[in-house]
Amino acid sequence: MKPPADTKTVLRYGPGDWAAAGRRKRVVRSLSLLAVATVGLILFIIVIGDLRRHERAFALAEAYIVQVSQRVGRQHALPLNLAFQVDEKPGESIAARPKLEWLSRYEALLLRRSDRRVLAAHTQPILRRVMTDGRVVVFFEKGVFSSDWISLGTFERFVTAQTEEFERLERFEAAENAMVEDPPP
Repeated sequence: MKPPADTKTVLRYGPGDWAAAGRRKRVVRSLSLLAVATVGLILFIIVIGDLRRHERAFALAEAYIVQVSQRVGRQHALPLNLAFQVDEKPGESIAARPKLEWLSRYEALLLRRSDRRVLAAHTQPILRRVMTDGRVVVFFEKGVFSSDWISLGTFERFVTAQTEEFERLERFEAAENAMVEDPPP
C-alpha cells in the first residue's frame, strides 16, 4: 500500500547503522592515508633520482679535476691538453656516465691570457624532475680547478661572456701577429 502524500519519511539510525558509518569513515581515512603515503613515496623516489644524477656528474668532474690539476705546473697556467680519459669504475656503464666537454687546445691557449674565471669544461644538461635543471661545470681560476652546479640560464650567460672574451683575445693576438709580421720600414 502506498503511504499518503503528506507523510514524511524519517530515517532513524540504530546501533547497527552507527557501526556501519564508523567503518565507512575508517575505510575512507585509510584510503586517504594510503594515497598520501603513495604520493610521498613517489616524490621521494624522484628526488633521490635527481640527487643521484647530480652526484654522479660531480663525481666525474672531481675525477677529472684531480687528474688535470697535476698538469697545471709551476706557472699555474691553464693546461693546453684538457680532454683525456678517466679510468672506468668496475661495473660502470659507459653510456650511463655523464660526459664532460672540454676546451679545445686553441681555446685553452688563447684563454691562458684571460684574467677572468675560465669555463674549462661542462657536462651535458642534467634534466631533473623536481629540482632546477642545470650542468656541472669546471672552472679554472688563478691556477685552481673547481667544479660547480649552475642552472641552464646561468650557463648560457657564462658561455656568452667567455665567447666574447675569446673573440677579444683572438683579435688581440691577430693584432700582435700583424705587428710582428710587418716590421716598420
